[in-house]
Amino acid sequence: SKIGDDIDVVYLPWQIAANAQIFGQQMKEQGKSAVIFGSDGLDSGDFKIPGSYVSAFAPDIRGIAGNAAFIRGYKAKFVSNFGPPSYVATQAAIGAILKACADGDATRAEVQRLLKRTFIPKSILGGNLQFTKRGDVKGSKFYIFKVQANGSKKLVG
Repeated sequence: SKIGDDIDVVYLPWQIAANAQIFGQQMKEQGKSAVIFGSDGLDSGDFKIPGSYVSAFAPDIRGIAGNAAFIRGYKAKFVSNFGPPSYVATQAAIGAILKACADGDATRAEVQRLLKRTFIPKSILGGNLQFTKRGDVKGSKFYIFKVQANGSKKLVG
């Protein structure tokens, strides 16, 4: 690779975790010691280079009290941990659509307006879901996980 010996961190904004795993293995084979920091696309069981970091736009729901029953049902049907934010987004969209359809005449504008007013208390992501006037998730933040020796990820920031 063209990673210099003086490089401390390599950022990988990739979406295919398996490619990052190969990249990390090749770095090690070449004697490189730079730490890999990956985007949310690397937040997968396919990327497990110890000491690396990955960012995520949602917490790991397995550590949130009250999610045990949901997680059991989820694991019975799905193999990825990447879906919980999509699940909550779908809850919000369906809620807005149902409210818009209540009078028998829904429009896109009405659904959009109602979506911005969404309030889901205690979502599986660990908090209430609401949106700002711009449509961003209120109080949203990024999470940083460090890959452990066994391939698991530990929240560090």
